[in-house]
Amino acid sequence: MKKLVASLSQRARKEGRIGVTAIVDMGFFFLFGGDGRATELINYEASLAPKTEGGNVRGFSCYHGGNYDTLKDNQKKELAQKGKKLLEVTESAS
Repeated sequence: MKKLVASLSQRARKEGRIGVTAIVDMGFFFLFGGDGRATELINYEASLAPKTEGGNVRGFSCYHGGNYDTLKDNQKKELAQKGKKLLEVTESAS
């Protein structure tokens, strides 16, 4: 995935575009093992650079509200300290 984003970043520069936005569904980390994968999730989030070399990639991590709520407060705090933009998605009762 990182190579794809880097490739898109270079392409955007070559084509004179502003940049690339990556919206990542973090549900994978909760699919198998729930909270047991939280450490892996936090390590993955920490491995993602806040900006690419060219600075033209903006990333957002999306969490379903139910999944995000399974994290402990200190885990949520650690994610927030990584300087990541987090989107919490919940179902609306319409």
